[in-house]
Parts: sequence; structure tokens; C-alpha cells
Amino acid sequence: MRPTLIVGLGGTGSQAVVQLKQRLDTHKRWRELEGRPERSPAVVLRAFDVDQARPQAGRVGLDDGNEDVLLNAEVGPVIRRLKDPRPGERPSFVSRWFKPADARQIREAQATAFMNNGAGQIRAFGRIAFFQDMGGDGRVRRHLTSAFDELTQRHSEVDVYVVTSIAGGTGAGLLIDTLVLLQKEAARRPGLAVSTSLFCVMPAAFRGTLSDLTYKAGEANGFAALRELHRLITTEDPVKFAWAPGQDWEMREPPVRAIYLIDGTRGGNARRLQEGYPVAITDAIYAQLLPSSRSSRSRRVNEEGRLKGHEDLYSTFGVYTVEYAWQPIVSALAVRAAARFTADLLDETTVPVPEMVDRFLSGTLDGATGVPYLLRRELGGRGVRRAAPRWLDPAEEAAPFPLLPNLEESYQDIGTSMLSRTRHGNTDLDADITQQVQRYLGKATGTPAAQRQFYPVADRNTELARRQWTVALHSAVGIMLSGGQDGGQGGVTAAERFLDAVGARVRQYETELQRAPAPEPGAKQALAEQERQSMLSSGRSGRKQLRYLAARQGALEAEVERECWERATQLLGYMIGTIGAAKAELARVRDTLGEVSRGFEAESAAVAGDRSELDAAPLRRMVPTVEEQVMERFYARCVGDPPQKGGLPERLAARRRALLWTLSPDERGEVRLHVQRGEEKPQPCTPEVLTRAIGGATGRLFDRLRHMSVFEVLETAGEDPEALAREMIEGGALLSHYDRDRHFDLQSGYAAQVPPQISEYVYADVPAEGPGHEFGTRFTDRLLAQGVTLMPITEPGEQVDYPTTDKILYFAVQHRMVLPAFTGVEGLRESYRERSDGGISPHVMVEEKGAARLEFHSARLARDGVLDDALPDLTGTALNLCADVDLLRCAAIVFAHGRLEFRRNPDQAGGTWYATPQGRQEIPVGPHRDLAKTLEPLALARTTRDADRASGIKNLAAELSEAYDDDQDAARWTRDFFLKGPPTQPGVPIPPWLWTVFTVASHIS
Repeated sequence: MRPTLIVGLGGTGSQAVVQLKQRLDTHKRWRELEGRPERSPAVVLRAFDVDQARPQAGRVGLDDGNEDVLLNAEVGPVIRRLKDPRPGERPSFVSRWFKPADARQIREAQATAFMNNGAGQIRAFGRIAFFQDMGGDGRVRRHLTSAFDELTQRHSEVDVYVVTSIAGGTGAGLLIDTLVLLQKEAARRPGLAVSTSLFCVMPAAFRGTLSDLTYKAGEANGFAALRELHRLITTEDPVKFAWAPGQDWEMREPPVRAIYLIDGTRGGNARRLQEGYPVAITDAIYAQLLPSSRSSRSRRVNEEGRLKGHEDLYSTFGVYTVEYAWQPIVSALAVRAAARFTADLLDETTVPVPEMVDRFLSGTLDGATGVPYLLRRELGGRGVRRAAPRWLDPAEEAAPFPLLPNLEESYQDIGTSMLSRTRHGNTDLDADITQQVQRYLGKATGTPAAQRQFYPVADRNTELARRQWTVALHSAVGIMLSGGQDGGQGGVTAAERFLDAVGARVRQYETELQRAPAPEPGAKQALAEQERQSMLSSGRSGRKQLRYLAARQGALEAEVERECWERATQLLGYMIGTIGAAKAELARVRDTLGEVSRGFEAESAAVAGDRSELDAAPLRRMVPTVEEQVMERFYARCVGDPPQKGGLPERLAARRRALLWTLSPDERGEVRLHVQRGEEKPQPCTPEVLTRAIGGATGRLFDRLRHMSVFEVLETAGEDPEALAREMIEGGALLSHYDRDRHFDLQSGYAAQVPPQISEYVYADVPAEGPGHEFGTRFTDRLLAQGVTLMPITEPGEQVDYPTTDKILYFAVQHRMVLPAFTGVEGLRESYRERSDGGISPHVMVEEKGAARLEFHSARLARDGVLDDALPDLTGTALNLCADVDLLRCAAIVFAHGRLEFRRNPDQAGGTWYATPQGRQEIPVGPHRDLAKTLEPLALARTTRDADRASGIKNLAAELSEAYDDDQDAARWTRDFFLKGPPTQPGVPIPPWLWTVFTVASHIS
């Protein structure tokens, strides 16, 4: 897209900027779905305002502190200092245009309200906020600088669009200075070509939405802003702006190239458009951002007029859009699928749970075979038998237990024939047997399991059995969540039922084990000790030695059996614990999925709200209509038909099965369910992760809908292409009413031969073939027959990363228009005149403020018969003189009293104006023969010397007034002098218009 900066001022401007961001967010969403990387933007947004309530477009808002910049609205202290300046305090830059008399018109409550709710139709507040910002942290300047920096990294041409209402206070108050500051910032970058366009919403657009009093103030603001703006684009003289120390600019070129006015009427029949101006402006700007708009000649039409020195420099536009609402439709259907997916994951199941339990406990469930021997073969197969080391074996990688030693085998020579005495000493035999037992058990030696001692092997096998069981159980839960191994439909309910059934079986085995007689090695160990003591207390008795060997053998076997029984019981308890932990995690996940489901419901409502807001926007029609039948057809096209036996449609079910679920302990050892989609890393099932996983699994099902052409959608809906062409032309009627007859009455010479120029474009990418091609061809043929230029959204062969086939945008633009021929402009004049003298001025530029006062008084004097005609709108030098009305009044007094005179030079080639105080040195006022040109720099105070000369004239006028009994006598004398009319003798260097200005100034107190 064209590199562009969009600047919104005040409430209307901010709304337009956020509306454009909403449209650009559609581009961003498109890139995300296409999997394309984020890139530096070609369009940069800035909104400057003071109102704390920030606009939204659907759920899109501006980035605080970057796109959305709130200015310091504390104008109260400024107003108070202006009302009551401190002695010796340096005058502020605000005081150059907002005088103490102006400040005294402001109530404290008005300044306080401005801080929170905007300027409330007081333009001065907006401009004071601008000056405060320029003299403070410079947010406006910094954010405009950063915008240009961002855009000029890759571009040498930048388009700037400024949007504002001129009816309010903030936008209309910020307008002039922002345009000039934009020019200054652009000029700081050599080689940068900047074209600035302005979209102005005029007061008539708000008729019916504002109270009568507020609307009148808005009308006055609008006329004042247009008057100031017109001066800036037509003046041939430099205009200097100074905002703060070191922050100034001399404007030598118009700061704006095109001005679009919207006055609230539509076309020649003046049908009103009650709302939707920000949307209309957004679409008009969007049309000019498109690459193909480079070939539009309409952008250069006003430039031609300006170069020829005419005043037909204004424009208006009409816009109408038919847009395929792919994003809300795709979002709505994706959310619907995700909600169905979630509900199904929670409740539905077609998995044969009992069969899966049997397969799991028998070790034949693929992917979950780590069920220990105790369940798989012993308890599960034959019931409770005598405890044995095999009970502790894991499913895989079991270490072999050592064979239980036969203690008597080492002493076979002890027989009945030698019962009286053997060759084995009792102590030696006891030590040897103890050593054999210890070597078998490995209880004290701590030797590794590889040496096949009972306790190390039991420890190793028991731990491995636990780990393998945990993995198997967790894997089985994942299988049940995914839908089993036979294409069934699993879920949380299936997994919970599975765990319940497995837990019941394991608890049953535990009960059976506990009911069986438990091995009690204590008696046999006591017997062995008894036989040992008997043996040691006698001679080498063979009989006692054999009895001791048998007792030790029995004690060893009982110890092993008891150990196996206890460990098996603990293993079963561990299994039950892992089942409980898994169930607790599933319960948590069920709650989490419930939260996710509610989130999808809220998202569905929000998407519906987004679509409703889009549908409500005037001058934009979204297709297709939101009807259940249409949405069902789109839904079925993407997910497939539902199966006859119920459950999810096949494509949705496949996405469901593609999610992998795993249970595993986290870093704290707590069991947590994880979900994995595709090649992504497994993540814990938090609401955010589940929402992203489910949304990602279902959202891409609807990608095909994104690529449908708007022409295919319209064709499918059975619309008439010729009727659509008529709809777009009628819907895109111009947004301002213009009096063409008055246009020619106001022009003369060359301009009288140049009517307003209108161009009509329709931007669309018509399918070259396939669905929508025939519809699009008939549609464009109809428009071409009406003189509309067809513009593809993109240039041929150009690759873009935003949607181009989803919209048809009609854009009509009319250029070369004269400001007074706008019916919405002339209607403002009455309210403007009512507020031109007294009360809070609608002007923020001091020259126009003074001119408005003079023009107002001249109209009153004309009504009273004092003047033949009222002053026209003052321009040029006459306007500059109005920068200091008090100087004009004082100059009139001094001139009337003969103390302001022109003296020719001796060579008669020129001369100088002098003010001549009585008894003091005369004051040279200026060398220009034309008194107006002489007073002009003094009124503008261009230099310190000019300001001193102006003060000299004012002091002289005060001295002359003091010579009378009261000031009214001096004023009366002055008025009477000028009412006599200019002298008829030649050589008096004062033009008649200046005489009239002095006459009016003499009537201002």
C-alpha cells in the first residue's frame, strides 16, 4: 500500500483513525492466517485528543501512547495566569493570540470540564493544549517525528491524511497548528515528497445530534476554522508560527494540498446522512491507499488550479462499499466449531470403555503396556496366590531376582547317622548361615541390583514398576481423550470413566490382597532364634544344627514373602494414588474446558456484535446476510456433513483426533495434562493454551472461505449485477451539497470556464474466470457504461499480502470547488457573526479574530447608516492589520489628530511616516508610502523594533485622549473625523479601504 500517515484530531478524527485500524487489522489477520511474517507498516496511525474516553471500532482500539496520544488538558492554570498576570512575568506564547480579555470570558468550570471531556466547542482550549504540549513534553512533535522516521526508512514519498471535525473545540483548535507542524517536520527531511490532504467534517453534519446552543457554537467554529484555513492555502505572504522557545516555523507554502468537506447532505437532493462520517472518511482514504490509485488523475486536479492562482481549491467525495465479511464469518464459524469441539471433548464418547480397561490391565493396549506383572498376570489372571518376588516385576526390563538359597544344602553331611556330634562348630555354622542370608538379601551391604540380591532387585523393580505404571496410565488417559485406537470419539468423560473403572479394579485387587492371610515372619524368626540359642548352648549336636537350619530357612522364606506382600500392597496403593491424581487433573481440566467453553460463547457474542456493528455502518453493505441457512451452508462446506450415528462431522473429528494429550508431572511433581498440536511443543492445559489449541485446530477448517470473491458471494446469493451497479452509484452520492450556479457567479475569467470536476472510480478485483466471473463482468460493464472508471485494487502482476477480492469500493470525488458555493458553508455565517464580538471568539488566529470584530462592527455601522457598506471579508494586508485591533484604533486617533503624517524625502523618491508627539522626539513609523503597508509589520510585531513603534503609537493615542475631559471626547472626535470621508485633495497616501477600517476601529472601545 502507499506509504501513508493518518492523523486524527479530536473525537471525530480519533474515530476515523480507529475505523481505519479496524480495516488494517483485517489485513494483519489475513497475513497471520497466511503464515506470513509481520512487516513494518506502510500506514502509520496517530490520534491527538484530550478526551479521556477513547473510541473503539468493534473490539479494536488504538495503542495507548503510540497511536493514541492524549495531550495535557490542564488549561486552567494558563487561563488564570492570563487573567491575572504576575508583575514582571514574561508573557507566554499563548498570550500572543489569546489576550487577558479573552481569558476573562472563560469560566473555571469550562476549563475543568475540558480536562476530562474535550474542549466543548471552545477552539481556544484545543490550541492552548497544543501550545502547552509544544512548550512541555512535545508529544505531538515527537509522535509526528517518529511517524515520519518509520515511513521514510523505506520510502521517499509519503501521503498524509488529516481528519477532523471543525464544529468542536479540540479538533478545530488543533487543526491549523498541526498542519503547519506537519509541514515543518516534512521539511526537515531533504528529498522527502509529502502530499497532505485534509478531511473536514462541517457542523451541518451534526445537526440533530447537538443542542441548539451547542450547534450554534459549532457553526461559528466551523466558519472560523474554514476562514483561517482558506487564508493559509491562498496567502502569498509568509505566515509565522511560534509555539514555544525554539519551536517556530515560517509557512511559505500551503500546508495542505487537498481539502475534502463533508457537510451532512448527500448529493443534489440534500438527503441527510445522520452518522457514519468516520467510516465514510476511512473508506475514502482507504481507496487512495490502494496501489492502483497512483494512476488516478484526480489527485492532481486541485494542484493545477492552485498553480494558476484560483480559489476553486476545495473538494468533496462520495463513497460506497460492498464487502464480503469473510473475517466475521470465518470467526463466527470457527468459534462455533471450537465450541462444538469443546462440548464434545467434555461430554460425548463412543469409546468402549470396559473393553479398553481390559486391554489396558492385560497389557495389550498399544501405547500403554506398562502394567506391572502383579495386575497383568497375577491378580488380574489367577487371583491372590502366595506372595512372590514376581509380584514386584515391572512390565519391561525387570531385573531377575536371586534364587532363594537352600541353607541345608551346604550342610548335607549332617545326617541322622551323626546326630550326636558333627564336624561343624555351632558358632562357625551360625556365622556361615548368617552370611549366606545377608548375601542373598543384600540388606546391609548396599550392593547394586546387578549382583542379584533380593532387596536391591526389589527396590529397583518396584520403582520401575511404578514409573512404567504411571507412564502407562497417563498414556491410556491420553488415548481415551483422543478417542481410543479404533477411531472412536473420546474425551474427558471417556477418560474419567476409564479411570473410574481401572481404579475400581485396582481397589478390588487391593481388597482381595488385604483379605488374604498375610505372611507373618515374626513367629518363624522367633523360632529360628530359639533354635539358634539351643544349638549354641550344646555341643555339636547334628539334630540341633538341622533344626536350626530348617528354622532359618523358614524365617528367610517368610521374610521374603512378607516383603513381597507389603511391597505389592504399597504398589497397589501407589496405583490408586496415581489414578486419583489423574482424576483430580481431569476434574481441573473439565473446569478449565468449561471456562474455555464460556470464553467461546462470549467470543461468539462478540463476533456477532462485530458483525452487527459492520452491518449498521452507513455507506457500507456487508455480504452475505447473517441468516441461519447461509451460515449452515458455509459451515457444512468446511466441516462436512455430520455422521448418521451422531458425533462430530468427519473433518472436525479428524482435527479432534490430531490433538495429542499427555499426562506428566510438572517441576513440582504435580500431575498435569498437556496438549500438543502438530509439531508444537506440548503445553499445560491452561485456559489460554486450550483456547489456542482448540481454536487453531478448528480455525483452519474455514480457510477456504477467506479466498472466496465478493462476486462469487453475490452471485451465489442470486443478486442482480446491474441493480448492484445502481446501488453503488446512488450510495456513493457526494457528501456535500454544492451550488453549481453560485460556483460560476463567484468566479471570473479563466475559472468561470472551469466547472467542478468529478471523477468516479470503482476499485475491485474481478475474477478472471470461474465463480463470480460472469457476475463481475456484467457489473463492471454496467458501471463503464455510466462513465465510471474501473480500477483493479492491485496493479497487474503485483503481489500483496492483504485481501483484495473481498471488496468493491466505489469512490466519487469532485474537485475545483469554491468555498462559498458549499451550501453548508454559507449557512454558518450567521452564527459566526453573532459570536464575532463579545463572548469567546471562535477564532484561534489573532488576525482573523481581529478581522471578525471589525467586520461585525462594520455590519452594525452599515445597518445604522454610518457606512454605505459593511467591510468585506478582510484578506491580505488588511487581515494582517487586524492582528492588533488596538493598534488600529490608536493609529486612527493619532491620524485624526494630525499626529501621523507622511513626509517626502528631499529627492521626492519616497518618504517616511512619522508619529509626532507634542514636546517629544518624533517617532519614525515606517518608510512605505502606503500607510497600510507601514502599519502591517507593527501589527504583526515582526521585530522588537516594530513592537516598540506600535507601543509608541499607542502611548501617543493615550496622551491625546488624556487631553480631553474623558476618553469619550477623544473617541467622538476621531469618529467624527473619519465620518467626514477621506480628503479629496491628491497626495494623501491612504487608500479608501483603510479609511473605512479606521472608521470602524474608531467605533471599537
